[in-house]
Parts: sequence; structure tokens; C-alpha cells
Amino acid sequence: MRLRLSVLVTLVMAIPGALVPGYSIHLQKDLGFGPVELALCAATQGMASLWAPLFGQIADRVLPPNLLMAICAFGITGAIGGLLMSTSPLWVFVFTLLYWMLTIPTWVLASALLFAHLEDPERDFGKTRMWGTIGWIAAGWTLLPLASLGWMEHAGTALFFRVAMGLAALTGVFALTMPWDKPEHPPGRAFAPGAALKLLWSRSFFLYALCVFGICISQPYSVQGTPLLLLELGLPKNWLMPSLTLAQIPEAGLAFILTGVVLRLGIKGAMRTGLIAWCLALFILSVSKSLWPALLSLPLNGFVITLYLIVGSIWLNSRTPPDLRTSAQAIVVCVQGMGMCLGHLSMGVLRGTMELSSDSEELRWCFLVGAIINGILATLFWLGFDPTRDPQSS
Repeated sequence: MRLRLSVLVTLVMAIPGALVPGYSIHLQKDLGFGPVELALCAATQGMASLWAPLFGQIADRVLPPNLLMAICAFGITGAIGGLLMSTSPLWVFVFTLLYWMLTIPTWVLASALLFAHLEDPERDFGKTRMWGTIGWIAAGWTLLPLASLGWMEHAGTALFFRVAMGLAALTGVFALTMPWDKPEHPPGRAFAPGAALKLLWSRSFFLYALCVFGICISQPYSVQGTPLLLLELGLPKNWLMPSLTLAQIPEAGLAFILTGVVLRLGIKGAMRTGLIAWCLALFILSVSKSLWPALLSLPLNGFVITLYLIVGSIWLNSRTPPDLRTSAQAIVVCVQGMGMCLGHLSMGVLRGTMELSSDSEELRWCFLVGAIINGILATLFWLGFDPTRDPQSS
């Protein structure tokens, strides 16, 4: 079962791994979108996350998670096809929103299946989730030989989208082979997201969610800005995708040894380290005026993903009853979505109001804003988060 779960999470994460790194390049360089149009289209990820609790309700109470995942994956295939054919800001926005509305639930559902079917989730979740990171990396590196053969020059960034379409279709087929878990209907918990939020609410959960919100405000600066900054600093376009996977390599390594890291640092220590690494990454990008410092900052992204977001998911799962776990994870995804939406839009506003000499100067100021926001939140987390206290007494 662990092998099948590893394959599933690999496929799920390989889809955005093929599409996301080239997305802002496609819109700005290929379609000629301005900063505000790019920001609005990119903000659809945050907008789509707001309805994640609905999928938590469906998975916990209505449909087996694997069936819901298959439906989403086949829908993703069509959404990417529509995105490929779109050239106007309106239709790019519509199909990107549809893509994220179907993609984000697959991440929640993959985590739910891992927690439900791993023999020891706290021990094995990191090592199994690691294969999702490997899937993201593999998608980027697979495109490098295609670029070297001249395919990318002919197809442009549309090549990324076609690879993502194929991966989405394959994910849908494979999801149907996973266990069909019957939804539970315990009395008094008909609305699973509400029951999960009521159970979890505490000072520690609030601080955890607040820092998730802060990370996701600044992640759009990286998603939109890092590819553009690297190209501005002289990175060849055909090396963009594999270079961006530098952010995922330490993520995979840390996930593999996650149990040992948590035993050594503790839940709070691991999560705090992830927050500090993210602040440092943003600060380095804010002062990078040559290519190598910017590239060297990318691996720090893996620390925040693994040590804060993944360890946080494990902590959250340990405090949630089985019939509410998908909904609990979906609540956090909703918080992420609110942060993403605000982050994408604020970056568009920041860049649109700046009158600087180059795109790189605008991007560096955005990274500095993100570093300051997360520095403040990391301090609050350090002072107030206690993972050992019961949610009802915290």
C-alpha cells in the first residue's frame, strides 16, 4: 500500500511541477500580459482554495476520496487544454481558476489518503510525501532534454502545459485503483469542516494558521517573481525549469529524514526552523543583483515546505478525529488560499505602482516586503505556539 500511495502522490504533485514554473513566463513573455493582469490570473490559486472545505465535506461525508480525486484529475486535463487555447486575459483567468479549483482538492485528498492508509502516519508520512516532491522535480528535469532537442523552442511554454495534461489524465486513472473508503456519518457532526474547526480552535492553532497565512502571502512573490528575476539576471530560458527544482531537492531530503529531525528539534523547533529559513530566502532574493545568490536562496524554500507545512500537517492530523481529518486539512488549505489571493494581488499592486528602472528592482522590493511580514510572524510563533497543549485548554 505504501508503494501505491507513493506513486499517487508523485503523480499528483508532478502536474503542477510541470505547469507552475513556466506559468508566469507564458503569461508575461508569450502572451504579453502586464503585472496586474498576471497578478489577477495568478491569484486564482488563492481564490480556488477558498472552497477547499467543501471538498473536505464531500470526502468526509459523501464520496470516497479516491473517486473524488479521479473526478478532479480528469477535470484538470480539460482545464489545461482550455488554458492552452486561451490568449485573452479573461479566458486565461477562467481556465486558470478552473485548474486550481480542481488541483487544490487533489492535494488535500492525497494527504487524507496517506493519513488514512499508512500504517504509522507520524513515522511514514514524511517519507511517503517525499515522493510528491520528487514528482515535482522530475517534471522539471524531464523537460530539459526536450528543450535540448529543440522541442521547447518550437512549442514554447505550451510544452509544459501538454506534459501536465498527460500527467493529470494518468492521475485520474490511477486514483480509481486506490481503496474506496466509505464516508462516515457520526451523530452531531453532519458539517465536518465546522466540527473540525470547533474542535481544533486554540491559541496554538490560531498561531499555526496565522503563520500559514503569512507564508502564503509571500509565496506568490516567489511564484510570480522568482522565474522572472532569474531570467532578468541572465539564466538561460531552457534552464529555468530544472533550476527552479533546486527549491524541492532539500524538501525531498528533509522529508526522508523527517522523523529524526522532529525527534531532535521537536514539533515547535522544526516548524520554527522552517519559518526562519523562509525569511532568509526572501531576504536573499531581495538583495540579489547577480544570478548565483538568487539560485542559492532557492533550496531554503524546501525547509519551509517540509519543516513548517508538512510537520504542521502531521501535528494537525494528530489532534483530529479520523472522520474530520480531510476537513481539518481543508480548513488550512482555505487559510492558504486567502493568503495566496492577497499575496498575488498585493504583488500586482506593488509592481503596478512602482516606477523603478527595471523589473528586477520591482521584484526585489516585493521580496523584502515578504521577508518583513514573515519575520514578524516567526517571532509571534516563537513566543506563543505550544504543540503539547490540548486544543480545548490552550
